[in-house]
Amino acid sequence: MRVGLSIVIVNWNTRDLLRNCLQSIYQNPPKDDFEVFVVDNASTDGSPEMVEKELPQVKLIKNKENLGFSKANNLGIKSSGGDYILLLNSDTQVLRDSLPKMVEYMDTHPKVGILGPQLIKQDEEIIQMPWGWFPSIFGEMLQKFFTPHRVQKSKISHVLTVWLQRRERKVPIVAG
Repeated sequence: MRVGLSIVIVNWNTRDLLRNCLQSIYQNPPKDDFEVFVVDNASTDGSPEMVEKELPQVKLIKNKENLGFSKANNLGIKSSGGDYILLLNSDTQVLRDSLPKMVEYMDTHPKVGILGPQLIKQDEEIIQMPWGWFPSIFGEMLQKFFTPHRVQKSKISHVLTVWLQRRERKVPIVAG
């Protein structure tokens, strides 16, 4: 069986957020077959038990210790078999049609190696840029200007973020 999309979620003590994230995936699934991995970093809040009980279709990888974000993502990636891999944070929710649109974009743009989708609130207001500038002093200053907090609170940061995301583009760094 072909798996179009593998979704990897690293979790550490975010049971309720994780539940909402997982439910949003199954409420707004991609068109093709997909698989979901939760890599749990030794949570003590009942996260692994919630996944096993409420979402048995999720492939759960239980670490005996907190391996950190990168190592846990790598475990999920190594276990996955999808044509594409989505690294998704447990504090996010998948919106309607977002997964099919991402897969379709990757299918129709074979030279694209990585995709940074818009990061928005449920009302579709942009809250954060999904990309950044190459590390430099100037790049770091720009990154500080476009933090999620500043984008949400500062009118000029918000307007510039919306303007910068008005079209697709090649970027130096995708947020992760």
